[in-house]
Amino acid sequence: MQRIYGFVQEEDGVVSRLLTEISAYFEYLARQHGDYVAFHNVKIPMEGYMAQLAPYNINRNPYCLYVKSKPEVWNTCIARQGKVVNCCASGPFCGTCYAGMGEFVFPVLSADGAVLCFLSVSGYCMDEQMSMQKMRHFARKYDLQLEKLKEVYQESVRTDAPQIEELRVRIAPLCNMFALLHRELSQLPPKALESQRQSSLLSHAIVYLQKNYAQPLRAEDVAAYCHCSVSTLSHLFKKETEKSIPEYLRNLRVQNAKQLLRGTGLRGLTGISTRMGRVVRPLMFASRREILEYAVAQKIPFREDSSNRSTKYLRNKIRLGLIPRIREINPKFTDLMRRNIERLTDTQLFIDAAVAHMREDVVTQADGIATIHVERIEAAYPRNFAVYELLSSQYGFKGDVCDALCRALSEAATGRRFYAREYVATVDRGRILVERIAPGDACEVTVEQGTQRSYCGNMVLYFEACDIDDIRAYDVPEQVALLDADLLRYPLRLRRWREGDTFIPFGMEGRKKVSDYLIDRKVSLPEKQRQFVLLSGDEIVWLVGRRIDDRYRLTDRTENVLRITKEII
Repeated sequence: MQRIYGFVQEEDGVVSRLLTEISAYFEYLARQHGDYVAFHNVKIPMEGYMAQLAPYNINRNPYCLYVKSKPEVWNTCIARQGKVVNCCASGPFCGTCYAGMGEFVFPVLSADGAVLCFLSVSGYCMDEQMSMQKMRHFARKYDLQLEKLKEVYQESVRTDAPQIEELRVRIAPLCNMFALLHRELSQLPPKALESQRQSSLLSHAIVYLQKNYAQPLRAEDVAAYCHCSVSTLSHLFKKETEKSIPEYLRNLRVQNAKQLLRGTGLRGLTGISTRMGRVVRPLMFASRREILEYAVAQKIPFREDSSNRSTKYLRNKIRLGLIPRIREINPKFTDLMRRNIERLTDTQLFIDAAVAHMREDVVTQADGIATIHVERIEAAYPRNFAVYELLSSQYGFKGDVCDALCRALSEAATGRRFYAREYVATVDRGRILVERIAPGDACEVTVEQGTQRSYCGNMVLYFEACDIDDIRAYDVPEQVALLDADLLRYPLRLRRWREGDTFIPFGMEGRKKVSDYLIDRKVSLPEKQRQFVLLSGDEIVWLVGRRIDDRYRLTDRTENVLRITKEII
């Protein structure tokens, strides 16, 4: 065994290859067959390896994700897994779960016939009458809206349930790979397994924190993601990073400030810390000139990245063009800014502490919804700034979205909705309601003329008005759309695609269903669920990130262009 940057690699690589193949097969089933497959109740000694397969340890059917958003439902699902294992003794079976969703169950058996785990394939209607009956009981028991349950169910369910033997052929390779994984892991020496466990736990915990630092995370959330106890993870974290999980998270939030020109405010000015855990940036105290002079004096060879001199990058335009002009006015500009950044860093830490204190008085939680009582914000605080800090620090809302929300508050625009990557904020009679985006939410937002950017799911769209003479090439990548601006009717609308949506793909004359277009392009099911469309009136002008509508293409009559760039965030 050898340790490389916190990961442990098996010299034979069998386990790593199996984990990769298992993950790939889960994705193949979703992409090729539209199957929602997950594994449960694992009895394999996976330890830290579990983190790599964590995305497949929960059924990703939209209905299942919706009902499991309530913790009590999730706990019930976990508790019922033992009963499912008992039913596995007689082999694969199908039925309707207690929430009303039809599913197939396939046991994974060891060489001696013991159930190692089971695979569930969900998303089918086995018995409509039984599903509705269970759904009504489920709604009453867990205080859910029956109509909403039915709506999500109908959007998620398939009526073309295969024969169990047909499905068994597709699932058999996955069952075999899990059985092989059990055999390989059972043969690893305990010391090697523990070493991998610790290394993998820490690595996946850090990755999870880096991806979700803007969310309201607790140590319990991180431990649940890594499938271990809070005490185990906390001890390991403190040992390896010299920080507790909350301390690491606070530092991460400060360090992950975005660029100021992207509207991130004060955090974008705080600079990079010289130390974060065991990571030390030893040359932060010295200027570029001082480093070069030292290298020359000590005869230390060095190389300079050629991109440092290219002005096509904004950072270089500022460094090579703007800063020298400022130094002509103030020769001590660099030293002054360094001291200012230190002060700004302290200021942001102070603000974070003040916001945490304010949150206790201003924000209430109930049924998965956070309510920001704007009227409780002290008059001494700038209201809009306070709202921005409450929304951005914990839920990931961007500065311009917060600005638009504050305008809606001032206009008493009850019902207006604003989206971040994973959360939606709704203006409600002077309050702000924040909740996770539901699987069936269309995430519809309006795009007014002059809007510079808009957010949808895990991406942001940048809008730029151009003259046709400024367009040098029409052959642009799929993440860029060039539209005839004079044909557009504002406000535009941005939402998830729906069944029945149609458009005329660029280069074609006939109308085509969006669903058929996505099937033809072999778009995976998870990608389909994240697909957005941009509309002018009731017409789709861009299947975002894939193809514009032919009616809005640039022609010899085009004078004004709307250029839209999609960027993953």
